[in-house]
Amino acid sequence: MNTGLSKDSSALNCKDLKTKVPSATSGVYWIDPDAGSHSNAFQAYCDQQTEGGGWTLAWSYTFTAYSGFTSNANAVTPRPTWRANANTRVSTTVPLSETHYEAMNFALWRTIGREFLIKSNINNWIACKEGSGSLVKQKSGSLSCKLVKQVSKQCAGVVPKSITMHSPGPYLSSSSLYYFFDGSTSGGVPTHDPCGRNQANQVNGVKIRYKVLEMDPKGNLYLHKSAFLCKHEIVKQLVNDKYQLVESNLIGLSMDSPAQNCKDLQMKVPSATSGVYWIDPDGGSHGNAFQAYCDQQTDEGGWTLVWSYTFTAYSSFTSDANAVTPRPEWTVRNSNTRVSTTVPLSETHYEAMSFALWRTIGKEFLIKSNINNWVACKEGSGSLVMQKAGSLSCKLVKQVSKQCAGVVPKSIARNTYGPYLSSSSLYYYFDGSTGANAPTHDPCGRNQGNQVKGVVNPHGNIFVR
Repeated sequence: MNTGLSKDSSALNCKDLKTKVPSATSGVYWIDPDAGSHSNAFQAYCDQQTEGGGWTLAWSYTFTAYSGFTSNANAVTPRPTWRANANTRVSTTVPLSETHYEAMNFALWRTIGREFLIKSNINNWIACKEGSGSLVKQKSGSLSCKLVKQVSKQCAGVVPKSITMHSPGPYLSSSSLYYFFDGSTSGGVPTHDPCGRNQANQVNGVKIRYKVLEMDPKGNLYLHKSAFLCKHEIVKQLVNDKYQLVESNLIGLSMDSPAQNCKDLQMKVPSATSGVYWIDPDGGSHGNAFQAYCDQQTDEGGWTLVWSYTFTAYSSFTSDANAVTPRPEWTVRNSNTRVSTTVPLSETHYEAMSFALWRTIGKEFLIKSNINNWVACKEGSGSLVMQKAGSLSCKLVKQVSKQCAGVVPKSIARNTYGPYLSSSSLYYYFDGSTGANAPTHDPCGRNQGNQVKGVVNPHGNIFVR
């Protein structure tokens, strides 16, 4: 069955997955739009809740100058490989979450479908079907659109009626522009107007700030050329005390301004929501910075996602054939599931950050699963990131199971197949062998088959802070 849970069982697209597995939740799945050999299948994010679900995420974008929205310096970034006279970064990387700012190769869009859904936190959500016009075919003409979510408090119910291909990027119009995907920082403005009048009616106050000044360790000041204020206006505001001493909200939004980890990001940008950000755990040159997923809500936030896993035989959970997959490159001798060193960018993007990086991020860890309770643990004499057996101090974060309320692990140990957390007996066991043992997820901590059953897309995640 094409469940989308592995490359070999790829769905055609997210709509195909929704049809075949109606209970599938939103997350990252394997898809193969050409329906041929699965050798060219790839992972993509599926929205299975909005407007009936079945939507494949093709593009996630932000803005070059949101707080100067109507300036020519503002544009959408990155941009897809569609025809445009634009200068923002072009992407052909599949976005794996709504804040992973990338764009699937545009040639693939039309192989996935013709309807499109636009979601934004500064304009209304709309779903559109082709008329004489088409986004995926880059054809100007009419559209049949409906309102999915009223994000703005202005102009309730207004929707676009047409699409036009323009040199900096396509735009959707009602009486005038509603969405304009302007990819040029030297002309035009990326209109997001819920009134469809090509005016600055986008939602304002979404917390983004832009760096205009910085200082090196020698005290030299630098004015950023990308700033939308001229240097004389900046000096005037400084002299007149029209400024606030705050950390830049650009932290984590680019390779040049990464946070050290998700906890560091939360401390410097308390308003940051969960999503994908740039981090640099070693705190040195940003040349080795990378993107990672941050959970900024659970248990006070600040958690960096280091591992997302599923199971080889969930329906036969207690059989030797069942194991966690993929597995990190931690020290085990008798495991045979796939080893990963790819950073997971969502909770259903089944990969594992290089294990050597975990200890550079933090010592506390959070385990989330849809078949066992969520627990957050601090080191005692034992440590997950140091692979050291001993005691842990754990607390219950979320009771997922209806059994054994309040039970938590008390210690960590490991054997040749992987580490395990125990209460009276095993609670979480990360068994990586399909030839022996089973990956216990027992909320009672008794090493029994008490995991939640009948779950579609069963999985687990480990975060560190």
